[in-house]
Amino acid sequence: MKNLSEQIDISIKEELPLINSKINGLSLLEILKYRIIDRLREIVPSISVNSIENSKTETNFEDETRKINIKLQSFNSSSFDLNSKINYDMLFICINQFTNISVEDFESKKNFIFKCIPMTGIVISKGLNCTRDYKKNSIVLELSLEDKTNDIEKLPENTIYT
Repeated sequence: MKNLSEQIDISIKEELPLINSKINGLSLLEILKYRIIDRLREIVPSISVNSIENSKTETNFEDETRKINIKLQSFNSSSFDLNSKINYDMLFICINQFTNISVEDFESKKNFIFKCIPMTGIVISKGLNCTRDYKKNSIVLELSLEDKTNDIEKLPENTIYT
């Protein structure tokens, strides 16, 4: 599990500088979702999922425009995270097993249920209430994004974008 966490951290640190720093928020997380899943497809087959223990590793990545909290969790039995409020824009990736995610709509107060199959993900906007249903022997990756700049026009003019 520690090896998987380290490889994910390396992947994110390699991918973030390749994305234009003007892209932030949900758009950034959507781009990262596909890039991370592509890399996970190469990493995960070498990991044994038969001996999963409850564990959680957290790391942070920070640059001049954004701060990302990376959380990798594994569950050896079914678990629920009921009605938690999402404080930052979040990317949720299911690495193995199925995970059900229920998101409450602001206006209609209806719940939308998403079934994440292995190697898929969902981007969730901050401020929503979310319930997650983790299955036995599941591994999930959560990235929380905190944008440091609210106005992209205030970035330094001599910044080089790729």
